[in-house]
Amino acid sequence: MLISKFGTAKQEDILKVCSNMPEDLKTFLEKYNGGETPETSFSINGISSDIVAFYGVGDVKYSYSDLDLAEFNNSAYLPVAFDSFGNQMVISLRDGSISFSDHEKNNLMTKIADNLKQFFNLVDSKEIDPKHLKPVAQREAELISRGRGNNISDALRELWQKEIDKYSAFHQETVEI
Repeated sequence: MLISKFGTAKQEDILKVCSNMPEDLKTFLEKYNGGETPETSFSINGISSDIVAFYGVGDVKYSYSDLDLAEFNNSAYLPVAFDSFGNQMVISLRDGSISFSDHEKNNLMTKIADNLKQFFNLVDSKEIDPKHLKPVAQREAELISRGRGNNISDALRELWQKEIDKYSAFHQETVEI
């Protein structure tokens, strides 16, 4: 799996989130501290979804400070990631398994991996498509060459620039825990 990590985290900050979290999650947080995962998805046990990001600790874009443990069938789960629809991928504090929590089905939990490392191996990530990084002038020239120059507006240029700014900030690397 590819991730644009938030940085690294200290053991003492990780333990503030949850003192009994599984070791592979601690290792992941120490090494990557969560991060964004563009072009990442999975299809496991009948569940198909994208993954927007993994949570991190401290002052990061998606922080554990904004989350609570989830309870399901008398077991505690800690969110680890989320999709573009607001569903969570959670880790069991009992056995370290990964489940998909579907908020549209009353947070129904469906197990999708035995542990975090296995989950990373089942996820499909692609490198960011270079089209997201094309300069505004090049995009304009391409539209004009296709006879669609009349579609160009300041709003479209602004949208293109936001996309360029977003994707140019990502540095993807392979997750290894």
